[in-house]
Amino acid sequence: MIQAKFMEKYVYALSSDFKAEDGTPAAWAPNMPSHWGSESNILFLDTKSKDYEVLALSGDDSLLAAAVRESIYIFSVADLELRAELVGHTEAIDGLEFVPKSRTGYTLVSSTNKVIIIWELNDEGEDLNAQESFDTDGIARGALESTLREIRWEFESEASKSLESNFKINIAAAVAQKGLEKKTVIKGSFGSFGSDVFSWDGKYMFTLLHNDSTQQGMRAEDLLPCIEVRHLETMELIHQLRGHTDSIMWIGASPDSKKLATVAWDGTVRIWSLHSGSCFYTLGSFGGQMWAGAWSPDSKYLAFSQGSPDTIIYVYDTMTGKQISKYSGFKKWVRSIAWSPEGKHLAAGSRDATVVVYDPMTGIDVNKWEHEFCGQDPELMKALLSAEFVQFVGWKLLFKTSEGTVEVYDFETNLKSQFTRGPEDKVSYMVYAGIRVSHDGKFFISKDADDALRFWNL
Repeated sequence: MIQAKFMEKYVYALSSDFKAEDGTPAAWAPNMPSHWGSESNILFLDTKSKDYEVLALSGDDSLLAAAVRESIYIFSVADLELRAELVGHTEAIDGLEFVPKSRTGYTLVSSTNKVIIIWELNDEGEDLNAQESFDTDGIARGALESTLREIRWEFESEASKSLESNFKINIAAAVAQKGLEKKTVIKGSFGSFGSDVFSWDGKYMFTLLHNDSTQQGMRAEDLLPCIEVRHLETMELIHQLRGHTDSIMWIGASPDSKKLATVAWDGTVRIWSLHSGSCFYTLGSFGGQMWAGAWSPDSKYLAFSQGSPDTIIYVYDTMTGKQISKYSGFKKWVRSIAWSPEGKHLAAGSRDATVVVYDPMTGIDVNKWEHEFCGQDPELMKALLSAEFVQFVGWKLLFKTSEGTVEVYDFETNLKSQFTRGPEDKVSYMVYAGIRVSHDGKFFISKDADDALRFWNL
């Protein structure tokens, strides 16, 4: 079923919703649900749908970075003014993060599948090492005219148009490459599914090297997936953490910045010392692909998900390496997990648009939010809808479904909020990413299927 057909048939309906501890069903918060047109601000980028779903907010929530294919656009959050366009990548960007602490201005790191670039920005969000701009279209046109005179081709032929297109691509790539000479460039990529890029104390950065899967064939030991740990201030490499034999999906630093956890497709989870680089524990093999993880607020427990042959969430004590609980209530894989602020609850979202909140010590359900699909092809509809970006914002649980709706449940008030398109808003594709919550917890930004970035107050 193509996405357009899914969006045409999709109807919001729940078989299970949030409730208070005494069983009282959650009620709508005032002015909820909230539809497009009631957002606090909106920004449209002049680009095609699906071309940008990677967003980042600076630590003071004053700058927004949005990746559009190979480029990054920096906006002021206050007035949505474009501050800079950062050009240097030659492949689509899949990761963006602002460094938590910078001596002056701001530092942004961006990642593709193979390359990481560090950008130094001034207080206004402008590139401190920006190179002179070039009219690449004009240069390509001039080169084409000169070449056609030499080879005596017709200017408007299909062959000449193809040649001009290749000129533009090659000149743009050369300009981008030249611009990297004044920047720090690192081989590697970021982790996935809510992975940490930095330690909580702002001292370390984590990247992955050789992270392609080995499921099509094993590689030499020095070409297997490796976690690189760097001092964030100097970018000095201090650890190369080796041992995983297939793609590492998730990297997470403990809140006390003493340990690092990695979750991989080789069926294992590893707990490392950030100080020494040694491996405290190798958990598993669990007999299937492992997907995502989350540390408890006190840095004592680690939750992580197994995706095959069954979907299971484990909780382990990282001081002893012993299993605490095992939750098997999901039917499809789980790639987003979050602890409540006091560590009492664990929340997770699955591939079949189910969100479960349970007691991580006992594995007993506390709350369950689940879609209900009626009518034609319910199983196929369920297979396309997922719950992503599950996170706690104080005592509020926030998540986004792949058809674009953001749901928020407040545990203190038993009120729920919803931010979504209205009945008259027709879209034809799904949005699997594109959400950022402000560091102060007062607003979030969501990329929607009409190509808009919407700002919503929490």
